Amino acid sequence: MSSECPTSRILIVDDELGPREALRMILKTRHAVATASSGAEALELVRRCPPDLVFLDIKMREMDGIEVLKAIKAFDATIEVVMMTAYASLDTARQAMSYGASEYLIKPFSKAEVENAVAKALARRAAHTGTQHEVRVLLERMRALAEAAQRGTDADSLAQMGRSILAQGCQVLQAAAAVLHRVADDRFPCQLAFQLPPAHLTALEHPAWHATLEHAFLTGQPLLVSAMEAPASEASPVLQQLACQASALFPVVVGEEPLGLLAFFYPEPARVPAGWQERGRTFADLMAVAIHTHRRWQASRQEAVQQAQRAAQLGILREVTRVIMDCLDLEAMLHAIGEQLRTGLGYSGVHLWLYDPATGAFQDAYHAGTAPDWQPSLQGVPAALEVQDTAAGQVIVAPLVLDKRQIGVVQLLRQPQHGPLADFERELLCMVLDHLALAVKNAQLYGEMCQTKSYLQSLIDGAGDAIFTVDTRDTITSWNSSAERLFQYPAAEVLQRPVTVLLPEAPYQAWRQAVLQHGSVQHLETQLARRDGTPVDVSMTLSPLRGAHDEIVGFSAIIKDVTQDKRLREQLWQAEKLRAVGEMAAGVAHNFNNILTTILGHTQLLLDDPGDVQAVRRGLTIIETAARDAAHIVQRIQTFARGHGDAAFILTDLVQVVKEAVDTTRPLWKERACDEGRPIDLVLDLAPVPPFSSRAAELREVLTNLILNAVDAMPAGGTLTLRTYTEGAWACLEVADTGIGMSDEVRRRIFDPFFTTKAGKGSGLGLSVSYTLIKALGGSIDVRSAPRQGTTFVIRLPLG
Repeated sequence: MSSECPTSRILIVDDELGPREALRMILKTRHAVATASSGAEALELVRRCPPDLVFLDIKMREMDGIEVLKAIKAFDATIEVVMMTAYASLDTARQAMSYGASEYLIKPFSKAEVENAVAKALARRAAHTGTQHEVRVLLERMRALAEAAQRGTDADSLAQMGRSILAQGCQVLQAAAAVLHRVADDRFPCQLAFQLPPAHLTALEHPAWHATLEHAFLTGQPLLVSAMEAPASEASPVLQQLACQASALFPVVVGEEPLGLLAFFYPEPARVPAGWQERGRTFADLMAVAIHTHRRWQASRQEAVQQAQRAAQLGILREVTRVIMDCLDLEAMLHAIGEQLRTGLGYSGVHLWLYDPATGAFQDAYHAGTAPDWQPSLQGVPAALEVQDTAAGQVIVAPLVLDKRQIGVVQLLRQPQHGPLADFERELLCMVLDHLALAVKNAQLYGEMCQTKSYLQSLIDGAGDAIFTVDTRDTITSWNSSAERLFQYPAAEVLQRPVTVLLPEAPYQAWRQAVLQHGSVQHLETQLARRDGTPVDVSMTLSPLRGAHDEIVGFSAIIKDVTQDKRLREQLWQAEKLRAVGEMAAGVAHNFNNILTTILGHTQLLLDDPGDVQAVRRGLTIIETAARDAAHIVQRIQTFARGHGDAAFILTDLVQVVKEAVDTTRPLWKERACDEGRPIDLVLDLAPVPPFSSRAAELREVLTNLILNAVDAMPAGGTLTLRTYTEGAWACLEVADTGIGMSDEVRRRIFDPFFTTKAGKGSGLGLSVSYTLIKALGGSIDVRSAPRQGTTFVIRLPLG
């Protein structure tokens, strides 16, 4: 600080840089500001150039603020000192005020609070009128009051300190009596009174007196009220009742918060001393500090109690949470929490029931201590915590509720020596029960998860196929017993090893990429090797494993040993080949027998009447045609055996083919039908059809099969109809009978190879071969049939 001492010199003393600089920035524009970071440095500055005002922090490391305050006041009692602290303590406020501090600021404070404190402190110093001695006496007595207040800090302490201030005020201001009015809902009730008889207190409730107080409060300045002068003359009746002629009124304000009014009463106006305004302001400020500090103390004490209670609650809940985290087994968790309720919270009996959905009732889950004499039922459980007073103590019954569902009931016994359940204990208990409900649910879910895991593990281990999983780094993460049997690796040797121990790397990477690209299951067959190098044919399913957010977190492989199956399949294929050769031989024999029957039949007819030239010519033509058809069958078999080649298409007359097929088959079915006594009527509805390219021999073979099948389908006789017509670009042929017909199931399978309804009399190849021949000619063959309504085959062949 410079040797020149400006008019307004302010010293800021704080060992924390942040608050010290913040305060300096607020004050430096209007005042000469110096700073000190310790008590010793501050006292040195005070001795070199005494300041007008000191902002002094109470809590400092080397020398606390109270010691610095004492030294400053001992050096110059006129220096104004405003105390600062972050700890709102009534005791420290009283102690600071008793040693001469004029103001008390609680950190953090606003700019307005600082400027207001500076204005009042500098005003007091500038208008000092010789009242230092009286104030010093008052402060000395306040010190004694502060020491006494250390022995009791209840609500009476404020009343005692307030009466002391009123008493000292009456002495300094030479008043006969004094009253503290507090502000309450636009009213000013009396809070403290000194030297005023109780009978006179009712006069202070007069509306005229309250109007006078309101006027003084609105002015914000000390006001001298005389019974003879307006506007306070309206209060004359009140003053007369108090045996007074004048009253000095002082607003009690902290910052901008109105706290009340101080009223000093005088028997006559002449008794009011000179300088009464400044003296009265001092007492109003002292009263404001006392009220404000007491409020802060009450709030801090209440907050401290609440924080202590909350800390205890959090400590208990933390312990309960630890139990929940450490014990996922339901029985162990219930025992641990039950011990917490008994030993930690002092309940002599703890009983817990859990709701069982299977039985629809509450089941005993845990009990300790005093046995209960109450059993819960679905109708008897309270909706919220209830406390019942009994001779043995308090019985507490509370539901366990989770997601608005009641999952259990708790009963606690509290012994009489612990006293009734307090509100904060009830709150704590509700919090503990909420945690208990969550813990029970978690333990139940954990138990279900363990059961599910055990069940799934049993399924996997018992599966006949090898099952293992890998993670995204292609490391094997699980291994079942079938995998151990297939690959001959125990789990201990293969887990956490690369999957390429089992699968060849290049194919595996291709399979893996396919799964990643499509996100779906890949089925494949390959050959792998056992641990000893033995090859094994396998069928493998590679599937993606997905995480909680549907991302791929690995792969699962299900591998089936198909070595034996493959051998059996090869044997079956060989057997099928042999059976197919036999069936083909049967089919060839079937067709050759039809042709030979035709040749033999017509040869016998020629031998019976060799003189009929026309019959002989016609018969020889039929025999020649049959022989050519037989040669064509042999040619087709040879072509089939060679696997390539087709017979040439020739221009074909469909009507002529039908007539030839009828003439070829008539001797067979007509003679047989007559012998069996089932007449067959033949109807030919042969409309002309333009010639088209086809193979006549194959058409005759198909017609032969259809005609003979139709005759067999009419065991009681009937009508066989053959009809030709054109339909657009198609040549059409219908073969219809009036026989027994077919069911839908038979009709769907009629063209399947080896399917027959003739019970050993057929090979099941006739219609299958016919279907194949028609398809090879570029046509189609359909069937319409129903039981007892006959059957119609429709053949369509392309014209042109």
